[in-house]
Amino acid sequence: MASSCAPAPVGAGGASMNSLNGIIRFRGRARTHRPCGGRRSHRVQSPGLFISRLSDGDDRAGDGGDGHRPIHATMTTDSARGATVRFALAYAALAGTFGVFTPYFQKLLSLQGFDEQHIGFIFGVFETFGILAPPLWGWRSDRARRRRRILAVAAFGSMACFLSFGWIESFLVGLAAGGAFGFFFRALTPLLDGMVLRYISEHGGDFGRMRLSASFAFIGSILVLELVGVAGESARTVILAMAGAALLLSAASAGLLPLTDREKAERAGGAPPRRVMDFAVFRRRPFVALALASFLVNFSMIAHYNFFTLFVQKEFDFQAAGYIWVIGPAAEIPVVYYSSAIIARIGVRGMFALGSIATAVRLAGYVAAPSAAWLMGLQPLHAFAYGATYFASVHYINRLVPVDMKQSAMAVFISLSIGGAGIAGSSIGGTLIHCFGFRMLFGCYAAVAVLSLVVLALFVPKLPRTAAPPLPAGTAALPPAMAAVPPSGK
Repeated sequence: MASSCAPAPVGAGGASMNSLNGIIRFRGRARTHRPCGGRRSHRVQSPGLFISRLSDGDDRAGDGGDGHRPIHATMTTDSARGATVRFALAYAALAGTFGVFTPYFQKLLSLQGFDEQHIGFIFGVFETFGILAPPLWGWRSDRARRRRRILAVAAFGSMACFLSFGWIESFLVGLAAGGAFGFFFRALTPLLDGMVLRYISEHGGDFGRMRLSASFAFIGSILVLELVGVAGESARTVILAMAGAALLLSAASAGLLPLTDREKAERAGGAPPRRVMDFAVFRRRPFVALALASFLVNFSMIAHYNFFTLFVQKEFDFQAAGYIWVIGPAAEIPVVYYSSAIIARIGVRGMFALGSIATAVRLAGYVAAPSAAWLMGLQPLHAFAYGATYFASVHYINRLVPVDMKQSAMAVFISLSIGGAGIAGSSIGGTLIHCFGFRMLFGCYAAVAVLSLVVLALFVPKLPRTAAPPLPAGTAALPPAMAAVPPSGK
């Protein structure tokens, strides 16, 4: 329920529709912030002119915050471009870490003497804490005035935990370190995504293009590792050094992230106003159904993320697996860049379905793979296996929640859909490999990806066409909680 103390937009400038290209031009809107406790109200002016493109046919109302601004509204002011650059730097630093963790953490554990079954259990504990911790981080961040500091703490904690694996050889100690690593590391993505969505809700922006730098950084970190010699005798040192540097950059980039006008006003005025929170959204059909569909497709992708490097090395004696890994993120770049246009064409659910199909086809291809070259030919499917499902999910979740819940919502969603899938997928996957081999793992997980399509078609509702035209000057907007999707999701 919306609080009377929540900040409410009080007006909007004029707008014009270009009937040829679907562009709506908005003027900056003055917002009045009314803190609780009888303190004086103050007015904050958002940036002047920016361009906002409508989203897809079954998701045509915007940002989940005020119902009028899509998450891919394109900013045109100098300050907005600077914000895009700073968010892009933060995503690049974070993705550089994933470029080490995703292909090579399993290799680091193998170098430390752990077999496939032990690696699966360590990943399982990692993902267990990856479920429990992010909602706590998100809840704290949504209520904090210094969100950047929280993101930096999570990055420093991740760095300390990852580096500890260079000296761990005991399975029990590895389980403990894996849990601590999951506690910090799994919080980074939802915290950063939430800050971006919060900024876009007030100032506009294109989420896909802000995040585009992540694909380049992921590729770059893998290429650097392969060129330096991650397949050689110094692999352990190279992996640890690269991960430490990337996480240190991630912590430093947190301090450069831009603040919204509202955050600046809160800092200047002391204690923040009461937040508009609607936790009932987490038990409504749209959120639950999407989380389940996302859980299933992420469960299937665990076979690739956590075991593909070992599969390539042990089945085909191809030690430079990183060169295969970079093909997928490279193919993903155009999908990320044009994600808003794709969603506008086929809708959120259509884009998610592309990801489920691509995941199933790729894993089925692994089952029949006769050579490493065959595996290379399957990697372009990653463009949709990851890119389509994740960006469709972010777009959908952003519509469901008020602006004050961006980080909490992303944290809960990622915990359930990615963290939960990681626990089950890692533990079951390690056991399947131990008992039946890699190809049985990929075949079973391809079937799970097909099941995600069934859940998507039967249970995930279309988002309603609740968009309102830009408000005339002097007209109050709906409170954020009222702009969210109703319980039925229809």
